[in-house]
Amino acid sequence: AGADEQFVRAHRIDVVEAVGAGDAFAGGYLVGRLSGAPLAERLQAGHDRAALTLATTADFPDAASTPFLPGTALTESDRA
Repeated sequence: AGADEQFVRAHRIDVVEAVGAGDAFAGGYLVGRLSGAPLAERLQAGHDRAALTLATTADFPDAASTPFLPGTALTESDRA
């Protein structure tokens, strides 16, 4: 492990259900890691997946049921 340090803000969302958000973050991060993405992109992927999980109780959320889907354009005001 290197001495690199990086900070990526989480998304600002209304939390519906917190169960599984940590696992979702880890999954997004690890997919980025395994695909060779830079640290900031891995962290962003983790935040994206965690936000999707936090925003719904659905096991398989879709655009109609969640206010946030990864890959949508976000502004700085969307970050906590």
